[in-house]
Amino acid sequence: MQKLRLIYGLGCWLLGIVTGALHTLFELAPKSARGEELSQLLATFTLELPGSQVSAYSLFFGISLLMGVMLIGFGVVNLLVLRSTPKNQLPSLSFQTVNVLFSLLAFLLAWNYLFILPLALTGLSFLCFLSVLIAGRMRRAG
Repeated sequence: MQKLRLIYGLGCWLLGIVTGALHTLFELAPKSARGEELSQLLATFTLELPGSQVSAYSLFFGISLLMGVMLIGFGVVNLLVLRSTPKNQLPSLSFQTVNVLFSLLAFLLAWNYLFILPLALTGLSFLCFLSVLIAGRMRRAG
């Protein structure tokens, strides 16, 4: 059971903490000259949203930061659930299933729209969650 808990925790770290931190740091890192040029161009486009008017850059930057923070929150919540689960058990089956589905969706989105690092991190986390779900079910059945 300890091995499965370790694999589950690894999935939480990979998808939540590592991916979220890298996502946030990437957004806050200094931009290249070309990146700065594109940011300035995006800042010239404004969008009318309910209750405010924002630049395309501000919207993109805010959503990106929010995504990083939410991924970190996902990882922290999962690790807290794992920590509060008795040492000889795994988190509930429904909780595991949600993690498998969420990480699969993240992997598919990374496959379609992103590059190798988020693809690898989401893929590995999906494999971690899926292997724990399958092994846990086999253990209960056997």
